[in-house]
Amino acid sequence: MKQQIIAELKQELHRMEVSSQPHEFDKHLYAMERLIGLLKQDNSAAVPPVAPASRQDPASMSADDREMLRMMGGSAEGHRDSPRRSEQIPAETLDTDDGFGNGDSLFDF
Repeated sequence: MKQQIIAELKQELHRMEVSSQPHEFDKHLYAMERLIGLLKQDNSAAVPPVAPASRQDPASMSADDREMLRMMGGSAEGHRDSPRRSEQIPAETLDTDDGFGNGDSLFDF
């Protein structure tokens, strides 16, 4: 079944390439979309359902995973391998003309 659909997709692609009228192009594009939908439907029926992802235990995370999580601003509960960014670099604020802006938020001007 899959091979037949792929063969038909190739034929529709060729027909679309040689079409001279915009409405013919659209017609072949629509046919390809429908064939791709059939392929997806066929694949989803063949693939067993996947169990929902559960929250990973921080103790089982690799060092690379913990580092990536730290770099993205998250934390693994119970793990403090390196100090947080705010602890590493002191906050540097600049003086503004009015002395009012440049707060902690990106939107403080």
